Amino acid sequence: MSDVDQDKTLLVIAHGSRSTTANDEFRALVASLQSHAIGFSEVEAVFLEIAQPSLEEAVDKHYQRGCKYFVIYPLFFNFGKHVSQDIPKLIDQIQQRFDGTTVELLEYFGASSSLPMAMASHITLQTTKGGFDD
Repeated sequence: MSDVDQDKTLLVIAHGSRSTTANDEFRALVASLQSHAIGFSEVEAVFLEIAQPSLEEAVDKHYQRGCKYFVIYPLFFNFGKHVSQDIPKLIDQIQQRFDGTTVELLEYFGASSSLPMAMASHITLQTTKGGFDD
């Protein structure tokens, strides 16, 4: 692993819920991403609101450990207010607060061109006998 990889953290951000079960489900999903997220020393679930850690809390934790490069992946379906305004505003605040940080905002999940195929596959697995063509 290169020095750059060791200092790069992927933060996957979701809305957050009052349901502990829902938040834990999201954390587990993101934890399972760690082994597939090539080039990142750490992968962490963060929340826009309601649940912790917040984006700023996670950046602060990793910044204190020496990380100054953050990649933010919004796990949102639509280009609504959170994706178009709230998250970019938080990123601006983080870059002002944490000297020398680079924050890269990735395209939100719902914009993925592979999402319709993933949805179709998920539906097919649930609606066909055994989920597979024999």
